[in-house]
Amino acid sequence: MTRARATLRTVAQAAEVSVTTVSRVVNGSKGVSFFTRSRVEQVMRQLQYSHGGNSTEPHLGPLQAIVDDFGDPAVLDVLKGVESVAQASGAGMFVAALQGRAVNPRWLTNMTARQPSSMVLITSRFAVPSYSMVRGLGVPVVVADLSEGGSAHTPAVGASNSATGTLAVHHLLSLGHRRVGFVAAAEDLSAGSARLVGYREALRAAGVPADEELVQLSHHGSDAGLSGGIALLDRPDPPTAIFAAGLRTAIGVFQAAARRGLSVPADLSVVGYDDLAQAWWLSPTLTRIRRPLADMGALAAQTAVRLANGEYADQRVDLPTELLIMDSTAAPFRSVAGG
Repeated sequence: MTRARATLRTVAQAAEVSVTTVSRVVNGSKGVSFFTRSRVEQVMRQLQYSHGGNSTEPHLGPLQAIVDDFGDPAVLDVLKGVESVAQASGAGMFVAALQGRAVNPRWLTNMTARQPSSMVLITSRFAVPSYSMVRGLGVPVVVADLSEGGSAHTPAVGASNSATGTLAVHHLLSLGHRRVGFVAAAEDLSAGSARLVGYREALRAAGVPADEELVQLSHHGSDAGLSGGIALLDRPDPPTAIFAAGLRTAIGVFQAAARRGLSVPADLSVVGYDDLAQAWWLSPTLTRIRRPLADMGALAAQTAVRLANGEYADQRVDLPTELLIMDSTAAPFRSVAGG
């Protein structure tokens, strides 16, 4: 009896990894651990997998990435992860940007003319009705969700915003701060609101009364950190620390402190959000929450490839975040000095 020819899918099933991981091993791509690569190669030998020009492996169509805002630096980091998987899978990738425009049927029809095998939405402010329009195309869709505002009916990869809010504020409380402010841009309302939940939870768990006067949801766009920071610092009893729920917001809080003649962290500790290149521009260096943005994009793309191959995918996966403690946080000088 002739043995059935091994395919990427049968190798992946036997090795208990994704088809994308097997493709990475076959193509010699990076991003696979030594032990996983060794296991896949062993299974390939056992199954006598052959990867040649006469391969009958089904060819995936291109992966379509839809970006809602190229102005958000986090989007670009996520896109890098998507591209790495698209390249490793051999599917290739197209990118389309909405840039604030509404999704319309003609625009979607033009995209499907490229015959994508799957789609990844890299979104921070994607409107819920747009999800329905994209899902209606009959193409597998996965969301790289930067806001926790994604559709409940679409597989998504993200990072828990409420947990990151708790992580940031717990760090400030551990330093001795008890008046901790919160600043977010109203344009980031979905993510900001979730981080605000974490902010309040950390205060509650520490037995610190929440002062709603220390919460600023600013409608000043890119100047949200500046306007919100000044509003907090001008209070009769200002905070000794501020959690800024976005990187641009944190930059604005630094500017607010400078305008009021305050030094970071001697007079004001600041925690920001996202480990992006702009964070290194600040002096002192910003203590911040790091989301694994490229990993989010890679996992979203891997999930999209699995769906295109008819495999199962989890409805939502939240990757862990971490706190990078740098130079913008310290014990509250004013409380120690009694000022």
